[in-house]
Amino acid sequence: MGRNARVLVVALVVLLGDTPDEAAARSRHHGVRRLQHRVLVPRTLPAPAVPLPPFAAPSAPSPARGGSTAGRSSTSTVDRAVSCSCTSRSSCPEIGELAISGLRSQALYCNQLHGVENVGVRNPQFWYYQCTELANRWLVESVGAPKIAGNADQMCDNADRGAFEVHTRTARYEPVPGDLLVWGGYAMGHVGVVTAVSPSSIVFANQNYGHGGVQYPVLAAPRVDGFFGSPRGDRGMHAKCIIHPRKLASSARAPAAPPTPTGPCARVAPANDGAYCGASRQSGFAGGDAGTLYTCTDGRATAVRCDAGCRLEPAGRADHCI
Repeated sequence: MGRNARVLVVALVVLLGDTPDEAAARSRHHGVRRLQHRVLVPRTLPAPAVPLPPFAAPSAPSPARGGSTAGRSSTSTVDRAVSCSCTSRSSCPEIGELAISGLRSQALYCNQLHGVENVGVRNPQFWYYQCTELANRWLVESVGAPKIAGNADQMCDNADRGAFEVHTRTARYEPVPGDLLVWGGYAMGHVGVVTAVSPSSIVFANQNYGHGGVQYPVLAAPRVDGFFGSPRGDRGMHAKCIIHPRKLASSARAPAAPPTPTGPCARVAPANDGAYCGASRQSGFAGGDAGTLYTCTDGRATAVRCDAGCRLEPAGRADHCI
């Protein structure tokens, strides 16, 4: 073969690619490399351009307590960012504590895995460590109430009315520590447990609010029009309801205002308490049956029928039956 012919053969090989034997060998080689890449380098999500919303997974009773207490923060620190990361999808450190006087405390767990939201593990029926996991662990283990099924934004509808009171915006209900605040929005809503209440805000503990390796275990929701708003000005969330477990001690509720007195003695000042005939109009006494003697005490009246009639006396002296 001449020199020009050899150059032509080489050019054809370059243009047409490998020989069959070379192609097979190369395919086997790349196949191994592709398999190794899939096993050794797990697929990860890119860093988000905007903050990730809180997520809520299907809820269930509490998993076993566990994890390190490193980096644990006090529930008294509101809106404080805590950097954390799970070592696996089901092994996450404690970053705070939900503590309400007289009830069993609960750990608040991190839910960040390698800087992104941890989708959690169901093992066999528990989801680690979503916002609904904390809410149901609190209800079952600390309050003694039943769990509420579904995602966070389904809890208002799914709560058993025999075990819970569900209050919407129009109810003008005043929350107490131990209640659940529920928001709609994002994919599945969000839920937290009330720890403190003031005229301007409602402090709550929660899991799985944050992104980029940062969580906010304790947040404050502003009071808005007799209800509540979103923490940190989060426009992706909207308030749905307040869930009150009926098993919470009644002492945790705000005391009810005493009923307003009514009747003939309602406007009689305590300094003028005493006996008045029904025909009297002294000292704010409103009057009643003329043949009845009324005894006023703290705005309330007890009545005795006078068989022979009731005698009116001058101001400063008690009326009496004849």
